[in-house]
Amino acid sequence: MRRPEQRVDVTRVRRRSRTSEATALESVRRELGVEDRDTAAIKDSEKDIGMLNWAADGFAVHPHHGVGPQP
Repeated sequence: MRRPEQRVDVTRVRRRSRTSEATALESVRRELGVEDRDTAAIKDSEKDIGMLNWAADGFAVHPHHGVGPQP
C-alpha cells in the first residue's frame, strides 16, 4: 500500500537550531519514517548543493524574479 504524499516546510525546523537544511530534513525524514529513496529537493541557488546532494532526487532550477511570460 502506498503512503500518502507528505510535505514538510524545513524552514520551520531550521529555526529551532543553527543547522543546514539537509541536516534538518534528515531529522524530519527519520522521524516520519520516510525511506531515503523517497526524498526530493528542488532548489534554485548554488548554496543549496548540500540539500540537492542529500535528496535521492535533486533538481536545480533557474531562479526567476516574477511569474508570467518570459521575453
